[in-house]
Amino acid sequence: MRVGDQAVFRGYTKRFDDVPDVFWRGDVLVVADVDDEGIYRCEAVASDGSAIAGRSDMVFAEEIIPLNFTARPPILPEGPWEPTPKGSMSDINRILSQPQSQDFADLRDRAAFLFITGSDPSHIRAFFKQALSLISKMHSQPTAFDGGRGFLRLNDDVVARLDLNGHPMVQQVRRYTRDGWRIKQVSGPNARKPHTKVMLWKGQQFITVQIDGSVLDYWA
Repeated sequence: MRVGDQAVFRGYTKRFDDVPDVFWRGDVLVVADVDDEGIYRCEAVASDGSAIAGRSDMVFAEEIIPLNFTARPPILPEGPWEPTPKGSMSDINRILSQPQSQDFADLRDRAAFLFITGSDPSHIRAFFKQALSLISKMHSQPTAFDGGRGFLRLNDDVVARLDLNGHPMVQQVRRYTRDGWRIKQVSGPNARKPHTKVMLWKGQQFITVQIDGSVLDYWA
């Protein structure tokens, strides 16, 4: 890849525990510099295509997928990407088989955010971060409800088993995006993407849809 090329971030393959993550899986990045073959300095890209100040990091070639919005869709890698193991599909299947458990409710809420936005929530426990990576995959086209820049897609069977189409936040955001509302793109070096809410806008109107489906008439 060359300076100026865009890519979708797959996730860090090598990371020290005391080093905070700069990028989130599914972020759109732009190559700012090429240090060595296969090592790039990238910056996160906002919805208008501009680089987000302060969100810059070194990434390896295997951590990004080249993206070209004006030509063909990105070529997705063969086979799944295996992040650092902190959970397994057997753990996830155990949770999915216990729909009355707190673990099920916790996974459902976090998966609902990914389902809506096409991106991972930030600042979640390592187990759920791993779980979301195992039950979703990169998609060649935007997957967010509003058609915006989210490229993660949950596996269809997980959507069904978690009954995400019946989740109150999912239902409420879907109603608004069908009416032309847009999902707010998170920006800034210290920005958070909590799984408990989704912010939307339409013209000069701003709302926050919360995890229980309730709506605030401002960004919270």
